[in-house]
Amino acid sequence: MLPLIPFAVGLVTGVAAVRLLRGEEARSGLDKVRAGLDKAQDTLRDAAVSSLAAIESSSARAKDRLATRAETPAPAARSTSTQAKKKAPRKTATATASDTPRKRGAKAAAPGKEPTA
Repeated sequence: MLPLIPFAVGLVTGVAAVRLLRGEEARSGLDKVRAGLDKAQDTLRDAAVSSLAAIESSSARAKDRLATRAETPAPAARSTSTQAKKKAPRKTATATASDTPRKRGAKAAAPGKEPTA
């Protein structure tokens, strides 16, 4: 008997909701909602068009800037005297036990002892 009570309450609520939606007031409310949605859609479309126009103009300016840079001559090449100078190779430090990578969670070796794998 108890499961029948929630079913009956749901049935009555559904019938009442359908009657309200079929009424004239519900239709006028839906018309207002549709008008609001149409206005929002138009506003969103206008914003998208203006942002796309801004992107188009900025990309055209960037293209013009890049084209003028490509047309300008490259700066003069460096003299051979600066290219002839070479840097001395760096000295590498000798690896110590503390410099070698350890496994995660491994304890550091005491000074003078070999780390175990």
